[in-house]
Amino acid sequence: MIKEEPPAAGIKAVPETEWQGKLPIRKWFDNRSLQNKIQLQIQPLLFLLLSAATFFIYQQMKLNIISSGTQRAEGVAMQVIDSANMMMVDGAIRNSGDRQLMIKKIAEGQRLDSLRLLRTDQVVRQFGPGLPEEHLDDPLVKQTIEDSVRAGKSIPYVSIEQVNGKPMLRVITPYLASHDFHGTDCLSCHHVRAGSANGASDLRIDLSANFEILHTVLKELVCGQIILQILLFFIIGRIAALKNQQQQLELAQRQLTALIEAIPDAIFLKDGEGRWLIINDSAKQMFQLHDLPWQGKTEMELADLQPAFRAAHEGCLVGDEKAWQAGHLLVGEESFTVEDQHVVVETRKVPLFGDEGQRKELLVIGRDITERKRAEAELRALKDDLEIRVAERTVQLEAANKELEAFSYSVSHDLRTPLRAIDGFSRILLDDYTDKLDDEGRRLLNVVRDNTGRMGQLIDDILKFSRAGRVEINFSEVDMERLAHEVFEELRPAMDGHEVRVEIEHLPSSMGDRAMMHQVFVNLLSNALKFSRSKEPARIRVGASIGQGEIAYHVKDNGAGFDMQYVDKLFGVFQRLHGVNEFEGTGIGLAIVKRIVNRHGGRVWAEGKVNEGATIYFTLPTNGESG
Repeated sequence: MIKEEPPAAGIKAVPETEWQGKLPIRKWFDNRSLQNKIQLQIQPLLFLLLSAATFFIYQQMKLNIISSGTQRAEGVAMQVIDSANMMMVDGAIRNSGDRQLMIKKIAEGQRLDSLRLLRTDQVVRQFGPGLPEEHLDDPLVKQTIEDSVRAGKSIPYVSIEQVNGKPMLRVITPYLASHDFHGTDCLSCHHVRAGSANGASDLRIDLSANFEILHTVLKELVCGQIILQILLFFIIGRIAALKNQQQQLELAQRQLTALIEAIPDAIFLKDGEGRWLIINDSAKQMFQLHDLPWQGKTEMELADLQPAFRAAHEGCLVGDEKAWQAGHLLVGEESFTVEDQHVVVETRKVPLFGDEGQRKELLVIGRDITERKRAEAELRALKDDLEIRVAERTVQLEAANKELEAFSYSVSHDLRTPLRAIDGFSRILLDDYTDKLDDEGRRLLNVVRDNTGRMGQLIDDILKFSRAGRVEINFSEVDMERLAHEVFEELRPAMDGHEVRVEIEHLPSSMGDRAMMHQVFVNLLSNALKFSRSKEPARIRVGASIGQGEIAYHVKDNGAGFDMQYVDKLFGVFQRLHGVNEFEGTGIGLAIVKRIVNRHGGRVWAEGKVNEGATIYFTLPTNGESG
C-alpha cells in the first residue's frame, strides 16, 4: 500500500482536478517560477507606462513647436496686414507694386516659406485693390474668416503638410481690425470699424529643423526607455529572486522549526555568553520550562527561577565550559536528581566560534538515557547471573561427560564380555557337538553367532559416534587425494573379487583432523562399495569443487540409490533406508560423517535415485575454522 505524504509546510499541493478546464496559457503561466511570474506581470505594465510617457512627451513637444510656429505666423500676418492697411489709408505707399515689395521684405525678414494675404470684399470695396491675391477664392480661408468673425476672435487654421519632402506648418490666420481706418485720401469714405473682418494670411513655415530636434529627442526617449526597461528587467528579476529566496528561507525556517520540534531529543542553542536562544519542546519538558521566561537567560539565572533544577543547570554550565575548552564536538553524560528521580542525559555539545576565535554559539543535544542506563544495569546483573549459571552448568556438563566416558568404557568392556562368551560357547557347540546337532540346531547357533557379531559391530559404531563428538580436533593440512587412495587400498580386500572401477579425481587439500577425515572416507567409500556390489561393474567416483569460502567433496556410486523423499532420514542415528537382509550395517555410518563434518564447520547432503546410485557431499571451509 502506498501512503500519500502530505505537502511540506508553506507549499500548496495542487490537485490534478485544478488543472482541468484551464487555458493552456494559464497552465503555462502557473508552471513558471516566481521570478518569471513577477516579470511577466510587471514588465508589460512598465512597458505601457513608459511608452505612454514617451508618447506624451513627444506630443507635448510637438504641440509646443506647432504652437510656437502658430504664434509666430499670427504675429507676422498681423504686422504685414496692419502695415499694409496703414500705408493704404495714410497714402504712404500708393503704388500697389511698392506695397507688394514692402510686404515681400517683411515676409523675408520673418524667413517665411510663403505668404499669401487675402482681404475681405468689404475692405477691397473700401480701400480698393492693392494687396496680392485680394479675392477670397479659397474655401478654407473663407471658412476660417467666417468662424473667426462668428466667434469674435482670431481662430487660426493649423496643419502640418509635406512640401518637397519637408514638414511645413500651414497657418491661416484671420485678421480683425483692432482700430478704425479712415483717411482723407481714401478711395471711398466708408468707415472700417474696429473688430470687423479685415483679411487673412495663408502662410507656410519650414519646421524641418524643429522636427529633427523632435525626432532626436524621440530616439533618445525610446533608447532611454529600452535601457530603463532592461534595467528594470534585471532589477525586477533581482527583486523576484530575493523574494523567492526570502520565501525559501521562510519555508526552510518553518521546516527546520518543525524538524527541531519533532526530534525527541532536547535541543538547545546558546550564545557565547551562555544565554539560551532556541530550545525545542523536548527541552522544555526536560526542564519544565513551559510557563517560565527562559529566553535570554543564563544557566544560573534559570537556576534562580528553578531551584529544583539548580544541580542540573550547574552541571550544564560545567559541561558547556568543557566543550568551549575542547573546541570541537564533545560527547558526555550529565546526571541530576529532581523530585527524588535520578535523571541521566547523554549530551552532544558543538561549540561555534567567530572569525576571530570569539565564542559565538553553542549547540547542545541532550538525550534522556535514564531508562537505558537502568536497562543496562539490569542486563549487567542478568549477565553476571548468567555467567554464574553457565559456570555451574559447565561443571555439571563436565561431570556428565565423565559419566558418559565411564558409560562408554562400561559398554566397550562390560557388554563385550557376555557377547564374547555367547559367541565363544556357540562356536564350541558348533565345533565339538556338531555331530549331536541336527541341521536346525546348527542353523540356530549360526543365527546366534551372527547376531552377537552384529551386536559387537553396533557397540563399536556407538563408541565411534560418541568419540566423534568428544575427541578434540587437531587441525593440520590434510592431503585429501592421498587420503582417499589410502582408504581405498584398505578396503580393497572387502571387494572379494568383485569388479569395481574407482576414479579418484584431483582433490584439493584442506585443513582438518586427519584421523577424522580418514573415518569420513572409510564410511563413505565402504557405503559406496556395499550398495554397489550388485552392479557389474561397480563404479565409484571421488571428486571435489571449490566454492565461495569452502571446498565441496563428493563420493558417487551407481548402486542401489534411495528415494529422495527419505533424504532427511539418511544422516540420522540408526536410520536405515534398506533392510538388514539386503545390506549389512547399523545405520550409524553417515551420522558419524555428519557429526565430524559439522565439527569442522562444514555441511553434508545427499542426492540419489532408486537403482541409479547415490552421491554424498560434504564441505570443509577454506579457512580451516571448525564449528
